[in-house]
Amino acid sequence: MLTNSLRQATSLFNGCSNGPKRTALNVDPAHIAKITVNREGVISLNDQQVTIEELKASLLKIAQTAGSAVSYYRENSAGKHHPNAVLVMNAIVGARLPVRLSTKPDFSDWVGPDGVSHPLP
Repeated sequence: MLTNSLRQATSLFNGCSNGPKRTALNVDPAHIAKITVNREGVISLNDQQVTIEELKASLLKIAQTAGSAVSYYRENSAGKHHPNAVLVMNAIVGARLPVRLSTKPDFSDWVGPDGVSHPLP
């Protein structure tokens, strides 16, 4: 289940919402940071392992560039999450970056506010 803050950030990235009509952000595909959290809680940013503190600092820098956003994938998303997954989500929301959730490790889909996976065009 998506938290309200995460649902809002996801809606902004995808340009859809359960509430009043919102416009999609002008997200530059070249400025999409890819974040993965594996089953053991290891965090990767653009295929490089990072600590939560390194991730927070990187996200704040990324947020300074217009058109930036995050694609997020968590292994075993249907199962129990590692506590680092919550820390990562809080860091993304804290940096006020739009986020697209993915169910695939290659980020080839996105999950809508309804929880349904959609292939990327």
